[in-house]
Amino acid sequence: MIDTDTFRYERLLWDTDYFGFNCGKILVLNEINSLVLSDIDAKCDLNKFTSIHMSTNAKNIFLISKLKNSFLADMPCKLVKKIDSHKLYKFENVQRFNSTVHHDLDKNLSKLITISGNAFTEGRFYRDLNISNEQASNLYEKWLLNSIKENNNIIYHDRYEGFLVYTYNDSNINIDLIAVDEKSRGKGIGKNLLNCLFYTAQKESIESITVYTQSHNYKAINFYCNSEFRISDVSSVFHVWRDK
Repeated sequence: MIDTDTFRYERLLWDTDYFGFNCGKILVLNEINSLVLSDIDAKCDLNKFTSIHMSTNAKNIFLISKLKNSFLADMPCKLVKKIDSHKLYKFENVQRFNSTVHHDLDKNLSKLITISGNAFTEGRFYRDLNISNEQASNLYEKWLLNSIKENNNIIYHDRYEGFLVYTYNDSNINIDLIAVDEKSRGKGIGKNLLNCLFYTAQKESIESITVYTQSHNYKAINFYCNSEFRISDVSSVFHVWRDK
């Protein structure tokens, strides 16, 4: 990882292994100028694919858009929910991962993988013409598998019609993935998954829960807002492709 006052660069090993070519990530920390843009351009030259993440800043967007083979791929919307330590969060037909249900989860994991492969078509990897829909679908499937193997922080529906994967970040929980089988939507499964997570956070004295979704995905934003999430930030993600 390379840090400067204005941006942070790192190689993405998981993405490099998945796609089969060098991938990198740049996080823009402050307002940039043409000199910093040249440094960012040089880092992009190290990879075939680089994603650039930054707060939505008009000047930064203008400069980054001038990079060769760059385009705005996403404007993620960050939503945050404060956990009420006194509220009763009710849920049914969902459960957290534990050792006693591990075997059943393993037997039915293919159902959740299928859901993950079809659920995230609004994501930025589907919007990039350099990445096939099959590659994008398989990426989310592998993301789910890796999440289960690495942290086991998963809540899922009793009939495996939906799931929620989360990670801890100090006194906050991040929702990494949440999906419901297309045929089972409208039955309250997503609401039950969230309420189970709220209950978990409350019992563990977690202060807040964060989730990101695409700013154009109004259904997802309304879904979260109906569970008392509030929009706290909108950022920008560029994809940059180079011949390697």
